[in-house]
Amino acid sequence: MKVMNAFCFRKLAAYLTAIAVVLHIAAVSAAYGVPADIAGTQYERPAARLTALGILSPGEGDFFPEKEMTRAEFTAITLRLCGYSDDFVLGFPFSVSRYTDVRSDMWYAPYIESASELGMASGVGGGRFEPDSPILYAQAVKLVVDAMGYAYFAEQAGGYPAGFLSVASDLRILSGLGAYGDIPVKRGEIAVLLCNALDANALRGTAYGASGRIEYTRENMAQSKLKIYAGKGTVTHNGVTSLSGGNGGGRGTVTIDNAEVYRAGQTDAAALLGYAVRFHYKTDDATGDNVLLYIEKDFRVDELTIDAEDLAEASPHSVSYYDGGRVRTAGISPNIDILYNAAAVDEFSYELLLPEQGSVTLIDNDGDGVYELALVTAYRNMAVGNTNADSLLVYGKDGFGGELNLSADGGVTVELVGTDGGALAFADIKAGSILSIFESRNEKVKRVIISNARASVTVGEVVRDGSLRLIADGQEYRAARDYSRYLDGKDGGAFSPGQRLTLFLDRAGNFAWHEAGTDTADKIGYWINAKVAPGVGSSVKVKIFTKEGVFETLDCANTVQIDGKPLKEGTAITDVFERFTDAKKTILTGTLMVYRVNQAGELSEIDTPSLSETARESNAALYRTYPGPEGETVNPMTYKTDSKAFGFKILVNDGCPTFVIPTTDVTAAEERFFQIKTLSYYTKDRQYPNIEGYQTRADSFFTTALVLRQNISTSVDTEATLAVVKKISEVSRDGEILCSIRAIKDGNEVTLISAEEDTFTNVKGQNGAVYKNMQIGDVFRYGTQPDGRVNVVQMIMGTAGEREGSNAPEPSKKEKAFNSESNLYAQTNFLLKNVYAKSEGSMLTAELSADLSQITSGNQMASTDIHRVSGYKIVVVEDDGGRVTVRAGKADDILDYKSTEADYSTVLLQTRWGDPRSMVIFRNYR
Repeated sequence: MKVMNAFCFRKLAAYLTAIAVVLHIAAVSAAYGVPADIAGTQYERPAARLTALGILSPGEGDFFPEKEMTRAEFTAITLRLCGYSDDFVLGFPFSVSRYTDVRSDMWYAPYIESASELGMASGVGGGRFEPDSPILYAQAVKLVVDAMGYAYFAEQAGGYPAGFLSVASDLRILSGLGAYGDIPVKRGEIAVLLCNALDANALRGTAYGASGRIEYTRENMAQSKLKIYAGKGTVTHNGVTSLSGGNGGGRGTVTIDNAEVYRAGQTDAAALLGYAVRFHYKTDDATGDNVLLYIEKDFRVDELTIDAEDLAEASPHSVSYYDGGRVRTAGISPNIDILYNAAAVDEFSYELLLPEQGSVTLIDNDGDGVYELALVTAYRNMAVGNTNADSLLVYGKDGFGGELNLSADGGVTVELVGTDGGALAFADIKAGSILSIFESRNEKVKRVIISNARASVTVGEVVRDGSLRLIADGQEYRAARDYSRYLDGKDGGAFSPGQRLTLFLDRAGNFAWHEAGTDTADKIGYWINAKVAPGVGSSVKVKIFTKEGVFETLDCANTVQIDGKPLKEGTAITDVFERFTDAKKTILTGTLMVYRVNQAGELSEIDTPSLSETARESNAALYRTYPGPEGETVNPMTYKTDSKAFGFKILVNDGCPTFVIPTTDVTAAEERFFQIKTLSYYTKDRQYPNIEGYQTRADSFFTTALVLRQNISTSVDTEATLAVVKKISEVSRDGEILCSIRAIKDGNEVTLISAEEDTFTNVKGQNGAVYKNMQIGDVFRYGTQPDGRVNVVQMIMGTAGEREGSNAPEPSKKEKAFNSESNLYAQTNFLLKNVYAKSEGSMLTAELSADLSQITSGNQMASTDIHRVSGYKIVVVEDDGGRVTVRAGKADDILDYKSTEADYSTVLLQTRWGDPRSMVIFRNYR
């Protein structure tokens, strides 16, 4: 055999890309998935094996089993079958092809030349190879027989094509194929041919001495050419558990027949616990471990899967079940093994074979007609009402599903997946999700399938025949068994034809929660006021602030239905409202409501909020889930973004509108103080002391609307990082002379315009101290009106010389103008220290009297006084002989105490639950 000269191809990348495209095939292994056009066909298994063993490349899309394959493509595959990798082939290329129709710049050129050099391939005559022509059946068989080492015997048997076909038939590599000759072979048939070859014995000849005597040995093709070994047995352990109920064999491993341990690799071997299997593996040269490449159920395995609803009875010798109205019996071994939700059971019971929801799969591993293994998948449903991301707890809505702990404490294995089997995270569990929970008997293995599927339907028929079913919009929806049982304690759900519902579906498509559908005619708005129009007829006009954020004035119809009760015929709306009317004929209301209008555009129906305790009995259209803190001593509501809930009392979704209402008399308040906010308005852990929740259904998951009553005169943006005054000037707006402040906030300069002429005067600090005017260098927070103007200011650090009644001789001297202990917003803390120093990126603070040379992270320093510098928005305030300058700062502005012992500046730190927020450095303030 000639040795080819080494040569580096310039188009190596192009070859690799091309070979990956033309030879792609997807495997049955979970790592790749099955192409839809061969799933369940005779080609699925061969394609899966060839891909897992590296002979074919995994790809995306269909396999096209009826498509022809070119001679060039099949040549490349044959080289892989013989153990020649792409790297090997491309490492021994050529400069000039031996074939006139094979250009050296084509992807297949090195494969064709290598196969020809190795004696595995030849042309069609006349110096041509015809690389793009379809490979014929006989040609493909010849290449495979050559690769298996039987070329000499095929020539002796008559040569091409009859001799090669005869040898191939003797080797049984034509099993499952027709005896074709000079016709193109299809891709699916090629997969079968190559898979048969892997199971056959290859022939290896060894020559001895000058006599030329050759001895032949037979060895499995996969083992001989690819160093891939085959095995069979029963999977007795996976990484979690074993058939005997003990621990698994280690993460990522499986044990066969209680003996050999294999790394699972990319296979789904762990899911085959208890099955008799056949498999291929390879030894890892680096570790010596045997790694599975491919695994499948043994051909003798027989399975019977029975849905839980069809199970009838389980006894020591059989399981009875319903099949099309008939009762059938499956024989089981008296010593049957049970895997309950993928884990062995500690205490055997035949009741385990009768789960309420799920299924039972009976396994006969040896084909004797008796099932010796039962795989029980049993689950319970939970309609998620709320979650706690910190403790990984999930709470069922209205008690359905109870409480679920998803932490991995105590060696618990937790798996969260979607209905498609894809991995999910705790954050994917939302209010309104339906969880199907599979737990082992010892609760050490938890698999949770998260479903967010819903169906909006109109009920046509309600069927109760042992199960609860709804016929809606031409489809049948079955209630999950545990939800049906839950509804039995609540009058069966009180379903009726014509009812509009939203059904929340579990992993099996059964509904595990339901809510009344939304009436598209219903509108939600905030009643501002109503006035009786003067003149004959005395009509009533109602002003409403809608959830779209606009104001609408509607005429009332002559008769209006209020809270579900129609007025008596002839009763005028003015008579109904008369007792609420003052001398000015103004009806002072101020409340959220559900309302409807008639075809004339008149207000025809009004539903006012009911208390939540009476909502079920009154069948109210609108009620309050949480009435707000009025008269309560509890802490203000806190918003949690992970669960989208306010203190676990009010649950909202993305589309829930918030009506921001001024706390002053709403009938006299300016329209600019009314706003509509969405969830983006809220931030994690922020407190809202005046929030109210409203719903349109008593047992709904989500709040329909929120009302946030905001005091427009004292609402400060307490979540913001600190702002520092850089420049003060005056501006003229709408004929008024207002104050304009240029400040640095969040590392950027902002311009703030006062809402009133005196907004920035007589400013109060958090400790109640009053300041005459704001000065350059002052640190503050502020609140704005809907038009963006600042209407309230809170001083954090102010100039002592400007303090009301202060006798301080130095106008520039700063003093602490707050008391962090009395801070209303406890999550935002201020730390004021007199010395700062920097050491390895951390902030070290100490009192003025401390010896800077002795400062260390563990000496004279509380742990809360050490902060990472990089997380702060830094502002530097410097006093240069009475001239105060303010600029955005960097971490470099913090001087290392080792470089200067004379720096006794003051640092103000703002943190939020320990997280860095703002830092203001005051230089030269003693």
